[in-house]
Amino acid sequence: MRKNVFFIPVASTVHTARVQSRIARARSLLSSRGLKVYGSVKPVCSPSEAPSFSPEEYDVVVIFVASGGTSRTLAELAFRKNWMLWAYHENNSLPSALSAKEKLEALEGWRGEIVYSQLKDAPKEVLAEVEASQALKTLRGLTFLLLTGENKLKELKPKLEKLSKVFGLKALPVSFTALMKVYEEVETGKVEEVLKEKLGGVKLARVSAESLKKPLKLYLAVKNLLEKFKAEALTIDCFPFITGKGFTPCIMLSLLNSEGVPAVCEADIDTLPIFLALSKTLKKPVWMANLSGFNSVGKTVTLAHCTAPLSLKGKRTFPARFKSHFETGMDISLDIFLPRGPVTLSHFSLGNFRLTVAYGILVKSQLGLPGMCRSQARVKVEGSLERLLASTGNHQILCYGNQVEMLTRFGRKIGVETVIA
Repeated sequence: MRKNVFFIPVASTVHTARVQSRIARARSLLSSRGLKVYGSVKPVCSPSEAPSFSPEEYDVVVIFVASGGTSRTLAELAFRKNWMLWAYHENNSLPSALSAKEKLEALEGWRGEIVYSQLKDAPKEVLAEVEASQALKTLRGLTFLLLTGENKLKELKPKLEKLSKVFGLKALPVSFTALMKVYEEVETGKVEEVLKEKLGGVKLARVSAESLKKPLKLYLAVKNLLEKFKAEALTIDCFPFITGKGFTPCIMLSLLNSEGVPAVCEADIDTLPIFLALSKTLKKPVWMANLSGFNSVGKTVTLAHCTAPLSLKGKRTFPARFKSHFETGMDISLDIFLPRGPVTLSHFSLGNFRLTVAYGILVKSQLGLPGMCRSQARVKVEGSLERLLASTGNHQILCYGNQVEMLTRFGRKIGVETVIA
């Protein structure tokens, strides 16, 4: 999806020649970050010179404050608009941006924000705003498989309606009966191929290679359903499936996430939109895990779940081990090695309509703790652990890198309460 920016450079008439190179530099910085820049090349010196356009067609509108003496023009252009004023370190740019903000605040017309740079790189706020806009657009009209029974489907109906209203996501319910019909049609030879291709070299801990075949057959069946219905993601009501069929969907979920198909366990409709937004925007797998413990002294949280992708950091990250499922003892769940590094944790609740975001460092994985789900990681929270624990819920979405700014802006776009730990 093309990332579009509408760019309006504003200057006073006495500065037009002086700032032309600064305008070209600003446009170049945006283009260098993969953004398609539309709008004016020459400076706009009065509101009447501003180009006509439809703001909703662009991910962000940027007014570049090329010079001082522009606060009146800026105030008129930005009145009650959530556009960005990009100020820089020369030519009285920042003073004019601040003066325009004051004027608009007095008129109750300030809706935007000022971003500042020294023209060495595109402002991080602009880039994050584009990513948030792209993430939201990606969700509109996206269809996901909901693999569940009839009772759970009735329970989820109110949340599915809200999911559709807020994000434009479309659920395609598929019963376990329909799923298993497709499962039975999968050829044994294809299962053997997948076993060798996808899972060769994985250590088995008290489980047999034979026990991998049913989960891999499920993986192939779900892939067939995704293709049949042209769905881009899925979630499954795990525990009724496990107790009814005698094996887990953990491998299926892990493999699909590793391949770029967002797949969420426990029919977690709340987690789904942020999980999808991050997966699609970053083009890398993310992981949903339980918040299973914390240490106030070390400011760490322990995350655990049985469905981590084999390639959480964008490449195959062995060693990985297959073990029995924690709650049921059935086959099979995964104990995945997760590399150290900066990560972002997020939790979303449709009921409370709250998004909680925290930045941290993954310091250790494969903890081997016996009393929780098999893939385990310890994350040191860089912000306030107390604020995180006071506002968040159980399921945490973990992705690599610092995505706090993007997620904050994503939350703003959907009007959700956003808490930054």
